Amino acid sequence: MKRTVPSDASPAAAPVPRRRALGGLAAAAWALSAGAKGDESDRAGRDDTDADPIPEIPEPVEGAPLLIVQPRLFRSEVAVLIPGARNTYFCAARQGLVGAKPYDRVSFQRDFPGGWSRFFAKARRDAAELVKELTPRYRRSPDGIIEYAVLQAEHPLTASTPLAEDFAVPFADTLGPQLYVAMPDRHSVFVFPKLAGSIEKHLRGLADLYDDAIFPASEEFFEVTSDGIQGAGAIRAD
Repeated sequence: MKRTVPSDASPAAAPVPRRRALGGLAAAAWALSAGAKGDESDRAGRDDTDADPIPEIPEPVEGAPLLIVQPRLFRSEVAVLIPGARNTYFCAARQGLVGAKPYDRVSFQRDFPGGWSRFFAKARRDAAELVKELTPRYRRSPDGIIEYAVLQAEHPLTASTPLAEDFAVPFADTLGPQLYVAMPDRHSVFVFPKLAGSIEKHLRGLADLYDDAIFPASEEFFEVTSDGIQGAGAIRAD
């Protein structure tokens, strides 16, 4: 992961990025801090207009296996419930001509005779390679305290990057060694310190992003562990 040191010169470090195809996620930075769509009061002075654009990382080659994070409603034929989660699955897919195509059981068994464990191990390696290409964008409170970081890319594996073995390492000096992550969309990861109240005040904004997503990923948030991620709670009340 490309490391950045948040600037103390501006309270905004998770900007509204220049976008191509990320839909409502282009407004992610202020959507969380405002806590609800349409709240203009918390946007002023928070956009970092000098930030780098969202990286244009090439899509995987056609046929490449992909591990996609998906809600229960959209889970594919080959899917595993994320540990500790209630409604979010790891789903096996592969790159099509345009976007990810879910695996059927027969094709999956043909390509991965070693089963899910072999597929998942490859997915963790792929996540580690992708996260190296991403630069976190930090978001500060009005008094300059870092609240969270955002990773965004148009790559279909973006929401799977918390599976990388060393995912938490680049955030240790800014967010601490223990992290929560939320992936409302396939193309974004929001990273929070595992502190009381750190994510709770942003749950409504995360729920709004999920509702607006072209490719929704999860209505839950997760703790980053040595084995990947584990469900920690929901971003909206049942």
